[in-house]
Amino acid sequence: MNALAERSRPRPLSTEGFERFKVRPLSGTIGAEISGVDLDRLSTPEIDDIRTAFARFLVLVFRNQGDLTPENHIAFARLFGEIQPIAHLDHIEGHSEIQPIHRHANDSKRITGELFHNDSTYMPTPPTAIAMRAIELPPAGGDTAFANLQLAYNMLSPAMQSFLESLRVVHSGKRLFGTGADQSNVHMKAMNPVEGDRELTHPLIVTHPVSGRKSPFVNPAYSIRIDGLEATESDAILSFLYNHCTQLALTARVRWEAGTLVLWDNWAAYHSAIGDYEGYARTLHRVTVGGPRP
Repeated sequence: MNALAERSRPRPLSTEGFERFKVRPLSGTIGAEISGVDLDRLSTPEIDDIRTAFARFLVLVFRNQGDLTPENHIAFARLFGEIQPIAHLDHIEGHSEIQPIHRHANDSKRITGELFHNDSTYMPTPPTAIAMRAIELPPAGGDTAFANLQLAYNMLSPAMQSFLESLRVVHSGKRLFGTGADQSNVHMKAMNPVEGDRELTHPLIVTHPVSGRKSPFVNPAYSIRIDGLEATESDAILSFLYNHCTQLALTARVRWEAGTLVLWDNWAAYHSAIGDYEGYARTLHRVTVGGPRP
């Protein structure tokens, strides 16, 4: 097998090096369930190991955390950076850091997070991590899928990596919030269309602020075009990347249960909300972690 063909194969993640809790991978390439820890009372060695696991797996699932207090939900998220609430989401009473993601049983609005994406990349400092906790769930459905963008980068040829690293991408919220967008169909507070139309650029390939690993930083929700390229060139490259980054071998799916908290990396992993629970309500509580500009 030649070097390029070998490089194109995803490599499974190792579970070695963890003695303070059990690690069960969600798939070979992204995510792990962590059992044997109580997020209400973490020791310093447990925190260190969780940070190591997070950098490796990008998505961590903690079951049986039904007694987690709002204060400790916030404190846990703060282990990974400064809290950065999203301005266009509501918050629960008494805790501005915790923002509900809610869908009513009879809700007919579109599920804006169904496509694989990174959250809020129209912001100068997009969130680096999100800690989401299950509050109310349908009897089935409403799972969240994830994809490993760091492995997607590793599977590119060196020539493609070098080319992509020279590019910048224009991001904007205009598709959801800009002039002419139907904001009544979006599960967020209304945004001033002037703000929604605003554009900014991020590198197409970003370097993770903690691990130093690289990954593509484009998504179909907020990436508008590649700066400096013709529209046909930009569309072709973005389409290739969306397909490359979401191949099944790079994905895993989390089934929410009562008492589940999921922590995921918003720079290095895509996520997708699966809207297969029509007729039932679903509520998750979210705490968002911010970071540097990419």
